[in-house]
Amino acid sequence: MFSNVQNLSMLVSIAVFVAAVALFLFGALVFLPALQTRKLVAKSLMAEGIADRRSLVGQEQLAKIAAQRPVDAYFRSIEKERDEP
Repeated sequence: MFSNVQNLSMLVSIAVFVAAVALFLFGALVFLPALQTRKLVAKSLMAEGIADRRSLVGQEQLAKIAAQRPVDAYFRSIEKERDEP
């Protein structure tokens, strides 16, 4: 009887550990692209000569970048379908 309780508690511990690892990996997969996108936006603003993203000019440039991204993604997908670089 005691052996069965130990086995059950070991299985529960393993299940909790696996669930925690899965949640951590899911969080990493969700947040890392968002952080990378933020870095890319900051780099593109710096390339435009805008140091502060909160300034009016920075906000205008952020709006332009946000509007351009779906267009770029569309043309990249079209190029992939045609096997063009």
